[in-house]
Amino acid sequence: MQANEPTFPGEAKKRDWWNDPLGVFKADANPTALKIHGLIIGTFFGPIGVVAVAVLSSAEKQAHRVIGAGIGLAVWLPVSIALSG
Repeated sequence: MQANEPTFPGEAKKRDWWNDPLGVFKADANPTALKIHGLIIGTFFGPIGVVAVAVLSSAEKQAHRVIGAGIGLAVWLPVSIALSG
């Protein structure tokens, strides 16, 4: 038995609120949650976050996360310019 295998059928549907609060790491993640996850990464990590999302995300989740990270970058850029000046 693997460490990540559910011990009974109902346990597989529970969300891991501590390690995955948005539910973005499970296979059937909500596209809106993926965009929010990308937005958070793009806002706090800027261009590095967008590149990391584009490189490290799985193929089926990559587009949604990059959209969110791009929007997050659009928030990050004016804030960083305003704070530096």
